[in-house]
Amino acid sequence: MREFMDSVLRSFYKSTGWKEDNFYENVVSTSEDFPIPTDLKFNIASKSTDYTATSLVVSNSGVINGSIAYLYSSSPLKDLLGTADISLQEAIASYKVIRPPSITNGQTDLNKEFQSQSLYYGRMYFPGSALEAMVIKRISQSSQLLVKCVSSDKLKNNGTMTFYFQQDSGRFAREFIYSTNESLFGLRCLYNFSQGAERLNTALYNNSSLSLGCELWYGVLNMSPGVSTSMRYSTQSTATGQPLTMTLALNPLLGHISSTYSVKTSANSTFSSRYDFNLFSYDSDLAFGCELWKYKSNDISLPIRKVNPVLVPHSKHSSYDQSVLEAFESLVKDTDFSSVIKLSTGINDRNLKLAWEGKYKDFLISSGVDIRFKSQVPEVQTCGLQIQYRS
Repeated sequence: MREFMDSVLRSFYKSTGWKEDNFYENVVSTSEDFPIPTDLKFNIASKSTDYTATSLVVSNSGVINGSIAYLYSSSPLKDLLGTADISLQEAIASYKVIRPPSITNGQTDLNKEFQSQSLYYGRMYFPGSALEAMVIKRISQSSQLLVKCVSSDKLKNNGTMTFYFQQDSGRFAREFIYSTNESLFGLRCLYNFSQGAERLNTALYNNSSLSLGCELWYGVLNMSPGVSTSMRYSTQSTATGQPLTMTLALNPLLGHISSTYSVKTSANSTFSSRYDFNLFSYDSDLAFGCELWKYKSNDISLPIRKVNPVLVPHSKHSSYDQSVLEAFESLVKDTDFSSVIKLSTGINDRNLKLAWEGKYKDFLISSGVDIRFKSQVPEVQTCGLQIQYRS
């Protein structure tokens, strides 16, 4: 389940035309494993105006703790809905379709008239005196500055600040990063390759995206380097509209290789697999996961609804392909789901993760359990429950 402030951030990026998926940090986000709640948590949030939002979180993990957060955006967050009105697909982090960026003569499809926008976020944790803050400042159509700060007496030097200067031209995105923690410098880049339909200007609808990126890190104080590279390929079947995403990540210093394959097999199901291998130790693991969405309606015919290409207009080949893809996406987006079950397991780790997320009246509920089978008796490692309400 997405935290309220995460939903606010996504709404801000959407209103300002910023593409999160076009950055290296999110290359493998589609196939990432889902988290299991570790405690009993209540989240009450409110969007008091189109520009301001507040959030209160209280949790119990043996000790009562929580946080109070406030956020201001200079761009109106009109599409940010409460838990009574938001769809389950928007409230829960799940598989999402990666759209290839629209590029014309090196320019993205952002609006021509640019207006600088800002977002200010602050959170105070209790008990204790830990503080967290974030500032986002759009500098131009293709660049923004992001600053994150944490203040706590439990951290070295009582806190840290991290600066991100991000640039996105559609074809090429990069980030320059500096953190006061160990004087860490970083550079992350992601390049989107031209697809055949775009290069040849044919009538075929271009629905594929191939991206290649890398990141470089160096800590000045501890003289520690870091490097990794990743590739992502995403496409949709022109016959059924079902999307799939494949990723490959490599860390040459640690010798770690990870490959993933994720496909939305139907409107209410997703399947993912991940294979990890280490070149130095030869350790490996194969993991599987799936999402099963439950329809809110009692109509048993809903789960077998699918896009029928015969019913799609095909006066032109391009419009035919595009209509199939958009019909499948509309089916997923507009269907009223009541809950989702998430499962994952790993052969080497010998664990089973089970999560249930859904809506009960005006509340969003997330629960889960992580069970280990490394001994003769299965052992519960983690379990929890989260309840969220927004107005």
